Amino acid sequence: PAVHVRSRAMKALSSIVAADPSLLSRPDLQHGVHSRFLDHSTLVRETAVDLVGRFVLVCPQLTPQYIEMLGERILDAGVSVRKRVIKILKDICLLQPDFPKNSEICVKILKRINDGEGVKQLVTNVFYQLWFTAPDTKALLIKRAKNLTVVVGACKESESFEQLLQELFKSEDNNTRKTVLEVSHMLVDTLVENVLTLDESAASDQSSSSVDLVSCITTLHLFCKIKPQLLLKHATTLHPYLSSKCSTQNDLLVLCNVAHVLEEVVPMMDHPSESFIKGLEEDLIKLIMSHGQMIVQSCVGCLGAVVNNVTHNYSLVKEIFHRFLSCLEKVKAVHSQSSKNPQLVQTRPSVMRSLFTIGLLCRHFDLKCLSIQDSKPLNSTVYSLMVYFSSYNDEEVQLKAAIGLGFFCIRYPEFMLEEEARSLYQQWLSEECSVVKKCQVLKNLQNHLKMVEVKLKVADSDNLSEDKENLTEFGDLQSSVCSSIAQAFLFPILDSFFHMDIAVRQSSLNVTLLILQQGLVHPSQCIPSLIAMSTDSENSIKVKAEQQLSDHCSRYGHFMQSHLMAGVKKSFEFQVLTNDVARGYSECQSAFQSLLGHVYNLVKSNKQNRRAFLKSLLRHFDEYEKNSLAYLLYLADNLAYFPYNTYEEPLFVIHHIDMTVSVVGSNLLHSLKEALCIKSNEDESEESIATKNYDVSHVSNCCRSSYGFFAISSLKQHLMKSFGLSTSKCQDYTPNESNKAYDRTISKKIDVAFDPPLDLKTIQHETPHDVTHCLKQYLEFKSLMSSLDPTDHDDEMSDGEVPGVLCENKLDKSSTKNPVMSRRSSRVSSVSSTGSATSKRPSRAKRKILSSSDESEIEERANV
Repeated sequence: PAVHVRSRAMKALSSIVAADPSLLSRPDLQHGVHSRFLDHSTLVRETAVDLVGRFVLVCPQLTPQYIEMLGERILDAGVSVRKRVIKILKDICLLQPDFPKNSEICVKILKRINDGEGVKQLVTNVFYQLWFTAPDTKALLIKRAKNLTVVVGACKESESFEQLLQELFKSEDNNTRKTVLEVSHMLVDTLVENVLTLDESAASDQSSSSVDLVSCITTLHLFCKIKPQLLLKHATTLHPYLSSKCSTQNDLLVLCNVAHVLEEVVPMMDHPSESFIKGLEEDLIKLIMSHGQMIVQSCVGCLGAVVNNVTHNYSLVKEIFHRFLSCLEKVKAVHSQSSKNPQLVQTRPSVMRSLFTIGLLCRHFDLKCLSIQDSKPLNSTVYSLMVYFSSYNDEEVQLKAAIGLGFFCIRYPEFMLEEEARSLYQQWLSEECSVVKKCQVLKNLQNHLKMVEVKLKVADSDNLSEDKENLTEFGDLQSSVCSSIAQAFLFPILDSFFHMDIAVRQSSLNVTLLILQQGLVHPSQCIPSLIAMSTDSENSIKVKAEQQLSDHCSRYGHFMQSHLMAGVKKSFEFQVLTNDVARGYSECQSAFQSLLGHVYNLVKSNKQNRRAFLKSLLRHFDEYEKNSLAYLLYLADNLAYFPYNTYEEPLFVIHHIDMTVSVVGSNLLHSLKEALCIKSNEDESEESIATKNYDVSHVSNCCRSSYGFFAISSLKQHLMKSFGLSTSKCQDYTPNESNKAYDRTISKKIDVAFDPPLDLKTIQHETPHDVTHCLKQYLEFKSLMSSLDPTDHDDEMSDGEVPGVLCENKLDKSSTKNPVMSRRSSRVSSVSSTGSATSKRPSRAKRKILSSSDESEIEERANV
C-alpha cells in the first residue's frame, strides 16, 4: 500500500486501541506495530511511535513490553521520529519514576545531544525537567543525585554530559540559568556527602561501593570542568583522597578525578591555607615519582595549576625536571657509543618514565622558569632528546618519546615544523608503520589542536578582550602556526583514514574535523575524503562524517558539487580496501541502503544539481573502457538504492540508461562482431563462430566491456520493479518536459533486491575469459541488445537465424518491445553507418518523443 494508506491505517488502529488500550498487549498486534516501526517511510514510523507512546503512558503495564522497541527508534534516521521518541521516554521517566529502566532511558536520551540543533535543544529541556528544576524535598534531591551518577557511570564517553551542562549554563533565559545554578549547588553538595558515605562503606564492601564512588567523583569532576565555583568549599574535603592507597583500578580512577578537580578549583580559591597548599604539593610530587602514566599525567597537571597560579614554587619543579633530564642525557651518551651496551636494559624503565614526565612538565610549565643560569635554552635540549629517542632501537621507548614530543609541542608548536619532527610524523603516518604509531601521531595532532582552542578561550575570558589588538595578535599568531601545521600534515592525515583498523580511522576523522572546525584549511580539500568516511561501516564514524558534509553543503554548496565525483571514487577505493567485493549498499534492518545515500540527499533538493550528479555517475558507463568492472558495479548499486522521492528521479535515470544502451551498446556489439570475424547475414551459432580464427584476448576485452551494460540493464529493470513504473510511463518521460505529475512523491517496494547477473569473481579480479565463455557472453549480449531493439534485430535476421537465449534474471519480457529504443537505435545506426546525422533520418512522427537535447546527446555519443 501507499505511504498515506499505511499512515491512515495506523491512525485508524489508534482509534480502535483508544477504546481498549489492553489490545496492545496482544502478541499479533505487537508484531504488527513493530513491523511499522521498521517501515521505510518516516511518516509511518512516526505514526506508529505516536500510537505506542500515547497508550504506554495511559497503561503503565504496557511499558516493559514496548520500551525496547521505543529505545531502538531513538536512533531512527528521521529527526521527527527521534524527537517523538525522546518526548515519550521523558514522559515515562516523569510519570513512572519507579520504572526500573529509567537510568537506561536517560543514557539513551543523553547520547543524542549532538544529533543536531533541534534535537540538542529538546534533550537539554528534557534533562532540565528531570534533574535541574527546584526539588520539593531532600529525598527527591538525593534520588536525582543517585540517578545522575548512575547515568554518568553508564556513559562510556563523558562529552555528552559536559555538553549538556554547557547548554544549561548558557541558557538565554535568566530564570532558567539561575535555577540551574542553584540546583547544581545542591546536587554537588549532595554528591560530596554521598562520596563520604561511600568511602566509609567501601572498606567493608569493595565491589559495589567502589564502583559507585568512582561514578560519584567522576560526576563531580564533570561539574567542576564546566563550573569550578561549585566545588570551591569542597577542595579540602577531597584533598585526603590523594594520599589513599591504590590497590585497584577503581582506586586509580578516584585519585585521577580528585587531582583533576583540584587542578580546576585550587587556582580559584581565595587565600588557601599554607598547610593545605604545602601538603598538596608534597602529595603530588610523591605521586609523580612513584605511580604510573595515568596518575602522573593528572598530577603534573594539578601541580602546574598550583605552582603557576598560587605558590610559584618553581624550585620544587626544577629539581625533579633536571633529575629526569640528566637521566636521558646519560643514557643518550651511552647509547651513542654502543647500542648493545648491557646498561641500556637496566635503564629502560627510567628512560620511559623520564621521556613521559619531561614532556608533561614542558606542557604545563614555561621552561624559562626551570632553566639554570649560563645554560643553553632548555627547549632545544628537550627537542633534540625527544627526536633522538624516537629512533631508539626499542619500539616502546620510541612511543614514549613520541608522546613526550607531543606534549612538548603543545607549548612550543613551532618545533613541530622542524625537519626532524615533520619527517618523523610523516613517516609514522605512512602505510608501513604500525597501528600504535599511527594512532599516537594522530593523537598528538589532536591534542595540539584542542589545546590551541582552549588557549584562545582562556585568553578571551582573561579580560584580554578589553585590549582587542592584543587578543587579535595572539589569535593570529596561534592560527598562523596551526594553519602551517595543518597544511603540512593534512594529506597524510586524510590518507591514514584508508586503513583496516577502526581506531586509526576514528583518530584520522577526529583530527580532520578539528582542522575543519578551526578553519585551518580550505574545506574543498577534505570533501572527497569525508564522502569516503561517510560510507564507513562503523556507525560513529559514519554519523560524524555525514554531519560535517551536511554542514559543508549548507555553507559551501556552490563548490561542493564539483568535488562529488572525486568523493565517489574515494569511497569506492575505501570499500575495496575494507571488503572482499566492493558493493555500493549496506543492509540495515532487512532493508538495503545506498552507501552514498547521504550525498544524494544533499543534492536532490536542487533539480539542476541532482541531475548533474546522476549524469556524472551514469557517464561512467559510457566510458566503460576507462573504468573497472568493480567500479561500475559499485555505481550501479548506489543508483539502485538511492533514496528517490519523486517519480522524476528514477525516470531520469531510466531515460539515460536507455540512451546509453542504445548508443554505446550498439557500438560495442559492432566491435564484438568485428573481433569474432562475423559478417552480415552469416550464421552466428556458437558452433559456427567457434570454427573461426580470431584473437581471443581482443574478444575477451570486448566481453569485459559488456558487463557494464548487463549491470545498467538490470538497474533499469530493478528501478521499474521497485517503483512500479510501466514501460509506457518510461517511454513517455522526457527530461525537458515540465509535468507536475513527475514531482509527486513516489513509494518504493522494500523487498526488491538489485542482483545483476554478473560473476563477482570475474568482476573482482577481471580475469581473461576462455573461448567458450567469450562466445556465450557474445550471444547473451546480442540477445540483450535484440530485446531492447527488436527492429534492428529483425533487420539482422534476414536469413532466419535464431537469437541466443538470454541468461536468467537478465531482463523482463515486458521490456522486449521498446519502440523508443528502436527509434533511438535506428537514429544511431544511421549515424554510425554513414558518419553523418543526415542519412536515414527517422521521420518527424517517429522522432517526436525525443527532445532536441536528447538527439544532440545521442549524436554526440555516437560520434565519440
